[in-house]
Formats: sequence, C-alpha cells, structure tokens
Amino acid sequence: MRCEICNKNEATIHIQEIINSQKKALHICQDCAAKKNNNNGLFNGLNLADILYNISSNLTVNGEKTPSKAQETSLAPQVPSVTCGKCGWSTTNFSERGRLGCANCYNVFRDILSLALKNMHKGTLHVGKHPGVRSSEDDEASRNAIEVMKLQKRLEEHILREEYEKAAEVRDLISCLKDKNKNGKSKKMK
Repeated sequence: MRCEICNKNEATIHIQEIINSQKKALHICQDCAAKKNNNNGLFNGLNLADILYNISSNLTVNGEKTPSKAQETSLAPQVPSVTCGKCGWSTTNFSERGRLGCANCYNVFRDILSLALKNMHKGTLHVGKHPGVRSSEDDEASRNAIEVMKLQKRLEEHILREEYEKAAEVRDLISCLKDKNKNGKSKKMK
C-alpha cells in the first residue's frame, strides 16, 4: 500500500480513528509521518505523539482504567529495600533487571515475587504441566489446583458473610485436596 500523502513510499504507519461509528484511516510512510508530526498533526491538528499518549493513558484492563506512569509511582506500594545476604542482589537490581542473583534470592524476595507474579499472571499457583509427571497424574494435579483456587474464593466469600461453619467445611476440603496433591507428589519422588 502506498503512502496517502506522497504516493511514493510504502505506507508503514496505519492509523485508524473511530468517533461515533465514523472510521477515519490514514496510511502513511515514515517520512510523511515525521513531517506531519512536526508540523500541524495528522487528524484535525493532533500530532502522533498526542494520539499515542492519549490512547495509552485511556487503556483499560477488565474495565478498570490503568494508571499512568506518574500515577503508578505515586500509588504504588512502597517496596521495602531488601538485599540478599549471599550475592548482594538488592531490590533495586531486581526491579531494574527483572531477574534474581542466586537461588537464595527467591527466599529473600519472596514477598516481592509473590506480588509481581500475582500482577503478571492470574495468581501464584501453577496449574499447567509438571516435568517428569505422567499425563494422568499431571491432569489430576492441575484439576486439584484449580479446585483449590475455586474453594479458596468460596472460603473468602463465606468469611465475608460470617458463615464460619461453611467456611470451616471449605477449609477442610482445601486441606484434603492439598494433602492429596502432596501425597501424590511424594509417592512419585520415592
């Protein structure tokens, strides 16, 4: 597709704007985009940087608006400064590089890792395949793990409604499933 402005270069930038079911599309090359961005903008005086900034600041996750970087830093809980005793890896190193220094770091940064994993994934419990485990055992372990997650949600609901007897029953079910998973794994290791 050719650039809609110069009709010479290949269009590498494709911008769509939809307002009140009216769709505007602009297909331009990098050179024309740079010229438009520096001059008067692409759509009605808006420049590309403004468009991208506004889009990113209005993104939602599960219907909730995501905070901007400035809001994130002001709203983010203060992470305690921790340093690993074995390798000297600090919280700053972890946040900048996104990795740990040694095996001991997993214990030292357990709380931070738990929070990070909850934010990145939908929890901290692995429900997929396990290496060295046969498929049927793996499926059962995954089903049990998913059931435990569901039961934990039910447990929280019962506690919120102050239904303590039902909560105790659910707690016992969770314990049984966790024991079943542990016993299955320990038999496999022997």
